[in-house]
Amino acid sequence: MGMVNANLSIKYAKAFFNLYGAALTVEDFWLVKKAANILAKNRAVLDLFNLHSEAEQLNLNRLFLKYFKLSNNFSRLLAILQKHKRTFLLPDILIEISELFLNHNQKLFFKITSFPLLSDQQVTQVL
Repeated sequence: MGMVNANLSIKYAKAFFNLYGAALTVEDFWLVKKAANILAKNRAVLDLFNLHSEAEQLNLNRLFLKYFKLSNNFSRLLAILQKHKRTFLLPDILIEISELFLNHNQKLFFKITSFPLLSDQQVTQVL
């Protein structure tokens, strides 16, 4: 991604987060993260959003939101990206939104693994 596109993604993410960030939950964070990962690996799918009439775009948006289980707030973001032919930025914007969520809520998610397996008491001590 070029510097211009990176800056655009950050601006879209900040604007979205300023409007809807307070409504995002930890569950939303994981859904956004999942959608970003899937779309980043399958960017060609995003071309579908630019190829159809306004009514078809609305149906695609609904299908997209339902598939990824995202709130309706994301439909406004999709509509703006479609209007400006920038749906290719969506995965990067979603990644930025998830980063903003983590920073705003001062959360850090990580996975702890160990060998050998820890007992329940040891797990409790770690947490």
